[in-house]
Amino acid sequence: MVSKKKTKKLLQNNLESPFKVDNELVSKINNIPGLSWHADNYQNMWNTSMTLKEAKKFQGPFVKEKILHSFQKSEKVDYKAPASFSDRNVLEQKPNFIETGHNGAWRRVLDEVPDSWDWRNVDGVNYVSPVRHQDMCGSCYIFASAAELEARIRISTNNQNQPVLSPQAVIDCSPYGQGCNGGFPYLIAGRWAHDWGFVDEACYPYEGKDAICRDSGLKDHLEPKLQNVKFNECGQRYYTWMYRYVGWFFGNCNEQKMKEEIYRHGPIAVGFEVLDDFRYYKGGIYRHTGLKSEVNQVGNGFEVTNHAVTIVGYGHCDKENADYWIVKNSWGDQWGEEGYFRILRGVDEVAIESMAQASYVVQPL
Repeated sequence: MVSKKKTKKLLQNNLESPFKVDNELVSKINNIPGLSWHADNYQNMWNTSMTLKEAKKFQGPFVKEKILHSFQKSEKVDYKAPASFSDRNVLEQKPNFIETGHNGAWRRVLDEVPDSWDWRNVDGVNYVSPVRHQDMCGSCYIFASAAELEARIRISTNNQNQPVLSPQAVIDCSPYGQGCNGGFPYLIAGRWAHDWGFVDEACYPYEGKDAICRDSGLKDHLEPKLQNVKFNECGQRYYTWMYRYVGWFFGNCNEQKMKEEIYRHGPIAVGFEVLDDFRYYKGGIYRHTGLKSEVNQVGNGFEVTNHAVTIVGYGHCDKENADYWIVKNSWGDQWGEEGYFRILRGVDEVAIESMAQASYVVQPL
C-alpha cells in the first residue's frame, strides 16, 4: 500500500509537469452536432510553458491554509450614506434608491425588467471597465469583485469616475481571502470594500503573486513587523455601504432576481464550476458537454472548483432559441468573445445562478 505521504509527493510532482493542450477534446467539442458554442486550443495561452499547477489556477485555486495578516481594530469608515439608503426596502420598492447616475436611472428603478440588457451598451454608452488578465494566480474572486465595483461606480457617476481597482492590494492585504489561493466575492466586493476599501491600480500595480501588504492607508492597522516596508502611497479609496447575496441570503438566488439586480443596480459577481471543456471555449452560448479531458490527469483529474466572474448583462439568441448571460472573465481579451463568454440562462448551468453577490458603492468624493 502506498503511504499518504508518498501519494502526496507523487501528486505534487505531477502538478509540476508541463500542461498539455487536449486537442482531441477540442475536436470532440467542435464535432458535436448542433452545439451552441465552439472551442479553440489556445496554443498561445494553454501550453507547455506553464505547469499543471499554474494552469489549474486559471480555473480555480487549490485551497490551502494561508497565514492571514493581523489587523488592529479599525475605526469606523468616515463616510455617510444618504438617508434613503437606510433599509432593505430601498432596494426593492423605493424609487429614490438611485439618486444619481446615467439618464436611465429613474426608469430602471420604476420600469419592468426588460428581456435583454447589456451594461457595455446602454444607449451607446459603455459602463464596464476593460477586460483584465489574472495570470497564474488564483485571484479570480478579486477580479470579479473589482469588475463589479468598477462598473457600479461608473453607473452611479454617469461615467464621470472610471477607476480601475487594484487586485494586488487585496491579495497582499486582505484577511478575508487567501491571496492567490482563492476566496469569495461576498467577502471582497462586500466585506473588504465595506471595511477597508479598494485602491487604484495605478498606485498598487498587479504582480500576480502573494506579497507583503504595502497599502499606505492600512499602515496603522498592520502588525508592527509588517510596518517596516516601503509603502505604496494610495490616496482615493472606494467603499461599499452595503453588500448581500442576490435573494438576500445564500441559497435564495434565481434567474429573475439576478436579472432585476443587474438591470436596476449594475453588474454582479458570481461563482460557477469550471469543467474541462470550458477552458477551450471560443464563442457561442456555453453549456457543459459532459466531455472530460484525457490528458493532464492528476489523480482523478482536476477536481471540481469554483471560478468567479462578473455578469454584465443578459439576452436571447433567436437562432439557438436560448436565453443567456453575458459574462466578463479575467483570462485576458484573447480568450472567448474578446474576454467575455455567454452561458445558458435560467437552468443554473454549472451552478452560475447559485451564489450571485451584489454590493452598493459609496460614490467617490
